Amino acid sequence: MFFLQLTRRFYKLLQSNATPHEVALGFVLGMCLGLLPAGNLGTTVLFVGLVLFLRCALSAVFFGLFVFKALYVAGAYKVCHALGEKVLEDLGEGVKGVFFDGFRTPGVAMLSLQKHIVTGGIVAAILLAGPVYLAMRWLANFVRDRYLERLKKSRVFNAITSFWAVKALKHVFIG
Repeated sequence: MFFLQLTRRFYKLLQSNATPHEVALGFVLGMCLGLLPAGNLGTTVLFVGLVLFLRCALSAVFFGLFVFKALYVAGAYKVCHALGEKVLEDLGEGVKGVFFDGFRTPGVAMLSLQKHIVTGGIVAAILLAGPVYLAMRWLANFVRDRYLERLKKSRVFNAITSFWAVKALKHVFIG
């Protein structure tokens, strides 16, 4: 039943009045939240503030959060930890002192950037943001322009959707 609701919400998201930019931006912000550990209050507050400040589709944020948190739990946290360890440990000694002193300042200390897994999640989110944004924007454009418009104009689609059983299924899936 859960995957049914998830499919329904994704379909409604693609049919909503949100632009492809808003859908893609929301998905990327959800991805950023999904690649961070759950107990990190500072970065969560930072990204939730970004979600509220930027104009994006909230359903896309939650969908991206679900997808990438599932990947995170399935094993992406190991990649994030290794990436964070590589970034934090391979800094030069001169830069490392300044960098770690910056972690102790009151506002930045709440972000827990000295932890490998947090830094790795942020670096992974930065590296994936561009490709994921472009892919989601393309998907939203593709589904809206080509698939939905052609489907609504089709005689076969109109004939099928006029049956009572299909209307009942539409009510279950879409609402």
